[in-house]
Amino acid sequence: MNSTMLKFWLILVFLGSTLTFGCETVTTDGEYLGLTIGQSKEEVLEILKAKPNVSRVSLRPYKTLVIDKESIAEINHFLTAEAIDITGPFYNAQLEFDKDVVSALYLAPINKGVAFDLALGQSKKKALSIITVLLLNCQKCRAHNFVPGQPHFDLDQLSKEQRSEILSYDSWAFSESDEFSHMELFFKQNTLERMEYLWSPIELP
Repeated sequence: MNSTMLKFWLILVFLGSTLTFGCETVTTDGEYLGLTIGQSKEEVLEILKAKPNVSRVSLRPYKTLVIDKESIAEINHFLTAEAIDITGPFYNAQLEFDKDVVSALYLAPINKGVAFDLALGQSKKKALSIITVLLLNCQKCRAHNFVPGQPHFDLDQLSKEQRSEILSYDSWAFSESDEFSHMELFFKQNTLERMEYLWSPIELP
């Protein structure tokens, strides 16, 4: 196989991997998708309102704990979580707990019905042991806590009170209506500190 043909096949393999598994980008410096690290909450909110494919912003709890393969030792911090969201290139799910028992389980279409033994009525400890195995075997998978029923707002009809509530949170999330993507924004002292972008070939919930 000559070098030109080899390069062609390598490009196909890369594109196939990207289309199949999606990708994740974490930004802590510079600009990404029209947003720039260091911008104020007010500036970011105005930019999001001006984006034609962003119609809604969701708010996150002040302290969101993100666990992945590298930080798996902290998984027991999820023992106090009301709900856990799991994202990855081939698996997306949400669990909610009531009295330390799985009370709700949502699987995204990308899972194709696979729950990795997570189930309704399962104890939180059992669920965390399953999530631990999943994270250890998936380099790009991660899990984070969230508050069920977390508030979200339509950007084209924000009231003064809703605007103030959005600006009072240090973690926001939004999806682009024409892309299978999800972006989380993290602020510190009123300025954008971190952006986490997840793209999947299958639309995320």
